[in-house]
Amino acid sequence: MKHTSGFTLVIVLILTSIASIVVLSSLKDTVFQERLSGNFQKKLNARLMSDKGVFASMEQLQQTVEGDPLISLNDLVAANTGVSGSGELKGSQFNGTIKLDDDGNIVVSSLGKRFEGENTLQAVFEFVQGSKAGPPQSEFPEGVTACSGVAFAGHGEVDSYDSSLGDYNDTLPDGSQNKQHESIVQTLGNQSEVTFKGNTRIQGNVVASGDLLIESAEISGNVHSNGNLTINNKSTIGGDVSVVLDYQQSADVGGSIIANGNIYIASGSSVGGNIRSRAHVTVINTYVPGYLLANQGASLNNADVANGVQVLGDFSQVSGELNAGNNSDALLVKGFVKLSGDAQIKDDKLRYATPPRVGEHQFPIGHKYWFSPYHVNYDEINIAEVPEVEVVEIATVVEGGSQCDPLNLLKQVDAAAPSSNGPDLIVGNKGVLPMQTMHAEFTVPKGSSPTGEINALDSKFLDVNTPMYYFNDALIKGRLEIAENHHVVMYINGDFTLTASGSITIPDNSSLTLIVKGKTDLRANSTVNTPVYGLTPEGRPVFSIYSSYVGADEGVKLSGGHKMIYAAVYAPYTQVNVTSNAGFKGSLLGETVTSKGGGSIHYDTALKNASFGGETGGVAVSSKLIFKKWIFAPYATTGDEEDDDEYNDEADDS
Repeated sequence: MKHTSGFTLVIVLILTSIASIVVLSSLKDTVFQERLSGNFQKKLNARLMSDKGVFASMEQLQQTVEGDPLISLNDLVAANTGVSGSGELKGSQFNGTIKLDDDGNIVVSSLGKRFEGENTLQAVFEFVQGSKAGPPQSEFPEGVTACSGVAFAGHGEVDSYDSSLGDYNDTLPDGSQNKQHESIVQTLGNQSEVTFKGNTRIQGNVVASGDLLIESAEISGNVHSNGNLTINNKSTIGGDVSVVLDYQQSADVGGSIIANGNIYIASGSSVGGNIRSRAHVTVINTYVPGYLLANQGASLNNADVANGVQVLGDFSQVSGELNAGNNSDALLVKGFVKLSGDAQIKDDKLRYATPPRVGEHQFPIGHKYWFSPYHVNYDEINIAEVPEVEVVEIATVVEGGSQCDPLNLLKQVDAAAPSSNGPDLIVGNKGVLPMQTMHAEFTVPKGSSPTGEINALDSKFLDVNTPMYYFNDALIKGRLEIAENHHVVMYINGDFTLTASGSITIPDNSSLTLIVKGKTDLRANSTVNTPVYGLTPEGRPVFSIYSSYVGADEGVKLSGGHKMIYAAVYAPYTQVNVTSNAGFKGSLLGETVTSKGGGSIHYDTALKNASFGGETGGVAVSSKLIFKKWIFAPYATTGDEEDDDEYNDEADDS
């Protein structure tokens, strides 16, 4: 019995030892698994922190781009060198850095930590530089613009300058004069006429949206018509002529002529280049130094052509001589040929073909031109087609507007009208009225009205919110002075008159806008003092007149006298008359535009960038970041990257 109890005790001890070993082994595995789990959790949290660092850096970059859409790549990186932060869990943090690699890509690197756990993540972005939008569409057409007619009876000229460079005819840093040949005289109506008398000269181009008749004009540039064009014998055109419909000429043209319709060159004319028509060409007693190309037919009477004639159709010639010049043929006709009188084909360089229809050629009986090599097969002759003259888009029309009034001014003026008429504004002979954007009050009343403080009301014009002064009639006999750095808008329900004793002064960085429903009269010997620069830094014209007056009489009369008036005039329903002997600077648009004084008109090309509300052109395309790839291993900015654990993704813009 004693032996049995001892054996039992030994077995119990052995089993207890085995159980202890199993328990210890299990505890060891549990501790090991716990440590593995802890490390994995730390690594995972570190990975999340590195992700957070990348996205925090990306957000910072994006905010910088949104704040400055035109920021450069170097400035973007310089403003965002890195970002650091911590997570909600104890011991978790991230540290992001932003650098450029050798290819100019932005590399966002983020080191995430949670206690001993660390993880690195990188994102690579391509930077696309933003671009600035162009200036807003100017409300003032280029140069001198009329809906139905332009008439000049003075002895001045129409040219241009750029007020952003200085005053007209100033000497520029390169030694040249601030005087250009970029002016445009244009008509917008379907029935329009341009008439010049005296010694008026146009240093620039003439463009018409409809039919155009030019009399007694000296034009240095090109002439274009979207309709028919007639140039009479007292005119001289220095450049080329292009016509959408038919063309007639009894004048001197220094360049080439092209038309979609028929071309008629009368006796006594001169041409300095080529003649091309998609229809028929008639030339009488004129020398053509270039070539003649007609796609339907041509008739020449005592006309000489120096560089060959090509006609897709029938051709007739009475007297005159045709030369090949630089071409292989003096005459190439894909139709019937009729020669009479003393008509000559230089060196017999003639080829023609009879089309598949009944008809007769006209040569002397038995003449060699009846036979080969002059008479050839129809398909042996190739004649180029004259390119089509395209319609020139002159005005951008807004909803409800017209070609002559793209702004729809009548609607805009009515929309800005007050609920009740304002008072009359009278600045007496010795009166002085300083005006700010919102407030005005006479410092020297002297027969002036209204008395007391004059306040502008909040309004809108041309879709721009603006303070506006409302008056019935305005009579300026004394001094109207705009305060420096202020923009004054006046709505005149009646007439605006600046008398001979009156003056308007507009300093630098300021502007005056007149919206006039009645007549506008800046009388002789009155004075308008404006800055040298025609636009404020914001892009407003320093002095502009919007006239909604409707009538054939002089709705806008600019006489002046002491000095050149500078103004941007928009008056599509009335006559604009410039009679100043001192001249005019700016731009003009009217139903008709006339000039009777001896002064010249100088178009300010800076007005191409003008608008009532100032510069509204902003960012056309913002700078942006384009995601390229993730990198989970340290990023090598140089050398071979094939061993990097990369994940490439063609992602959308970030």
